[in-house]
Amino acid sequence: MDTGVTSICAGDAHTCAVKGGAAYCWGSNQFGAVGNNQTVDSPVAAQVFGLSSGVVKVSCGIYHTCALLATGTISCWGDNSYGQCGDGVAGTNVYRVPVPVVNITNGNVVDVLAGRSISCGVIDNGGQEFETWCWGSNLYGQLGNGATALQQRIPAKMNPGLAGPVRDLASGVDFVCGIDGSGQTQCTGLNDIGQLADGTTTTTSTLVPVVGLSPGGSSKIASSLSDKPRTCVVMESGALQCWGDYTRCCLGNGTASITVMVPTLLPGPQNHKDVSLGSNHACTIRGDNDEVWCWGVNGNRQLGVGSTESTVLEPMPVVFPNGN
Repeated sequence: MDTGVTSICAGDAHTCAVKGGAAYCWGSNQFGAVGNNQTVDSPVAAQVFGLSSGVVKVSCGIYHTCALLATGTISCWGDNSYGQCGDGVAGTNVYRVPVPVVNITNGNVVDVLAGRSISCGVIDNGGQEFETWCWGSNLYGQLGNGATALQQRIPAKMNPGLAGPVRDLASGVDFVCGIDGSGQTQCTGLNDIGQLADGTTTTTSTLVPVVGLSPGGSSKIASSLSDKPRTCVVMESGALQCWGDYTRCCLGNGTASITVMVPTLLPGPQNHKDVSLGSNHACTIRGDNDEVWCWGVNGNRQLGVGSTESTVLEPMPVVFPNGN
């Protein structure tokens, strides 16, 4: 039996992990995001109620968490103000224990995403037929189902959806992006400053393709859940391209403050494998040795690069103990 950690996620002030097939969470429990049926914060890892085995993956929103189970279903807990826990029940704004997501219960869910106030699941119907279903806040059409609503408490299918095996999903503030089976990156939702990178500032309730990416498909995507929309994509070639509001810092190309809504190639070796965005900083895994490089705001030393500078304008390698 595997007893190691196989999945981890971080929300606004809580963290969850899958260890030995069980879900554990710790940190802020104000909205029940720890999932242990308690109201107080947890300083240590607490086992999520009812999820002692069969957990494949956890994904953290700001104040809620969702888990993909080995049964091919999803359960969620925590903040449910917009129906992001997906149980379809109106009037219940907090769940302190996991509740099953309805409407996608056929046992063929293969991935899960929890965003700011939304959640999504990817369904494999066989024969390269994949569907993405989302629920929660949909005021700006970020669920991609062709409609808008303050709350979408029952999962609804993206229409049109992401074709083929969905490579990756990401959620920003009031928008969602995904990479389809061909490597095409598409986004839906709020676009008032061009955060969907489709060349317009038109908000949309259906997926639109990102324009300006380098030739070749995308493999990984990440968006920040801060109030400054930012997104980065790792291309199949290893190139890293980012766009968004970097007025607080920093795109990663040496510029301290910039807003750029066209995918911009970051300088340096084009051998990136994965990327993750914090509120005002970013990190990538790159190179043959899977090194971690970070840049951005460093006031709390969140970059781990050994620098005492308050901001780092270009990627630097994270310093691990004993040179590991």
